[in-house]
Amino acid sequence: MLCSRSTTRRNRILPVSAESSEIEIFQTSCFVLRHMNCFQGINIISPAASTRAVFLPSDCEILTEITDSHGFIISGPSSTLNLYTQWESAYSKKQKKRVAKWAKIMKGGQDGRLYRSSELKKLVRKGVPSHLRGKLWMDLSGASAKMASDAGLYQRYVDEAPATCRPDVLSLIEVDLHRTFPHHPNFNPSCLTKCAAEDKFDCQPTETPHLQSLRRVLRAYSARNKLVGYCQGMNFIAGAMLLFLNEESCFWLLATLLEDILPSDYYDRELFGCNIDLMVLQELLPQVAPRTAIILSEAGLGLELLAVEWMVCAFVRSLGSEPALRIWDCLFSEGGKVLFRAALALVRAAEPALLAATASVNGGKGRKEEAVLGWMQTAGKGHIDADRLLKDAFALPLRRRDIEAARERCRDQLAKRAAAARAVAKPAE
Repeated sequence: MLCSRSTTRRNRILPVSAESSEIEIFQTSCFVLRHMNCFQGINIISPAASTRAVFLPSDCEILTEITDSHGFIISGPSSTLNLYTQWESAYSKKQKKRVAKWAKIMKGGQDGRLYRSSELKKLVRKGVPSHLRGKLWMDLSGASAKMASDAGLYQRYVDEAPATCRPDVLSLIEVDLHRTFPHHPNFNPSCLTKCAAEDKFDCQPTETPHLQSLRRVLRAYSARNKLVGYCQGMNFIAGAMLLFLNEESCFWLLATLLEDILPSDYYDRELFGCNIDLMVLQELLPQVAPRTAIILSEAGLGLELLAVEWMVCAFVRSLGSEPALRIWDCLFSEGGKVLFRAALALVRAAEPALLAATASVNGGKGRKEEAVLGWMQTAGKGHIDADRLLKDAFALPLRRRDIEAARERCRDQLAKRAAAARAVAKPAE
């Protein structure tokens, strides 16, 4: 379990050319994405859970690094990060007022497990205390029951994985292992090993316990689900789970998410289920953010360019830790529809910035495309207030049956496209 940490600040001055502003997002793969002249003025980029995100303003500015209560780093101008600490302080006071309600509801039923209720649903939407998240996720998702019905199965998968998993899957897990939350103390070893380069899969003494647990969880799930094996993005989901759960519970929560909450083909080799949900988001966009839909269409771009990382990593790689975890609280309590609500709420909240970025664009389609791509680099990353995000998400006029109907339509469309592509690719007999 991750212990609560006091907020720490580290100041530094970064000189930036006065001719342009620049956003640098340092990805876990050490790949730097840059886009010039995205926005004017100062904006925060909340940390993707796997990144150190830094906004560089148009002049010299003192940037402050804050380590949040979950151990993740947020970097940005001091004036903007003060807003985050103010929100965090206010949120903490609200949580203290709900201690008695949580104590009552966490007693659970006669078997000690939590069960869904209207009262619990309201509390979850207002935010789950971090020390209760593990139990709540396990019980409300059904993972606790799943684990209880198959005692000992996890260890069997762990033992079988080296012999039964494909070598390329094991190799990919190794490569991604050290890319998982590299700035978080629970995943940052004192020195990196050469095990991946040498194709060795034994745990190294320099690795943190969380990294070793993450390796076992990902291998075990690959052994359990041969059709999925391992998909990039699963490392971030399992890694975040390990901050609140032991590795066996993490394995069963991951299995529940991939097999019960999300469509079973969400993480197959073609990401078929995920692509369907991206199509659904595109279909729902005009009724939620019509001006954004028009601008994207004019630029010849689809929402999937922005949302694919959100959906594949369930937001944990794209938002600050508390907003992402608040989405997870509702995801495990209410189901996969929450991902649609969160994604569309983020897009709608970012619509004013898109309008500003494209308002002065003159020229052809290429200029508008450039402006929209710049907007996509920052959309959703400025959310400090997790309360507002969830409030906006659940205010959207979305119904579960409408989402399921859209999924079926998009599944049929995607299946027909795939069949047509195979027919074209098949050599003439």
